[in-house]
Amino acid sequence: MIVLSFITNQCNTKQYKTPQHNHHTKHTTQNTSQTPPHNKTTQIKPNVPVFGFIGRLEEQKGVDILLKAIPNFINSNNCQVVILGTGMKKLEAAVKALSKAYPGRCAGVVKFSAPMAHLICAGADYMLVPSRFEPCGLIQLQAMQVCAFWGG
Repeated sequence: MIVLSFITNQCNTKQYKTPQHNHHTKHTTQNTSQTPPHNKTTQIKPNVPVFGFIGRLEEQKGVDILLKAIPNFINSNNCQVVILGTGMKKLEAAVKALSKAYPGRCAGVVKFSAPMAHLICAGADYMLVPSRFEPCGLIQLQAMQVCAFWGG
């Protein structure tokens, strides 16, 4: 008999399901029938898809691969990318460089901010979740809660 043991990630689902939660405002995408205003910032174009990344800027997370792919991705698609996180200094520098190289198309914020993470999760049309060996982390669970509650 084979016994599998594992530890699952868990998140506070109530934090993502209450309209009164002070970090979220309802958002829409091109694929929803809801009509409230976008909660995207003035720098973000509301009719262009936003790809969000929230996490540690570490090679374990595959962020180095993501950062190398973003220039080609942005140049080949009508899209915007938002990156939030801290970690390895060279990856933090790469995030800042992408923001400078693609103003209005790529915004990188090198800091930890739970309120900003919630806004990115609620406002992004797609969440980027690269990883070298962690197939499911908290961001996937949080994104699923936001989509389940707000639609998306």
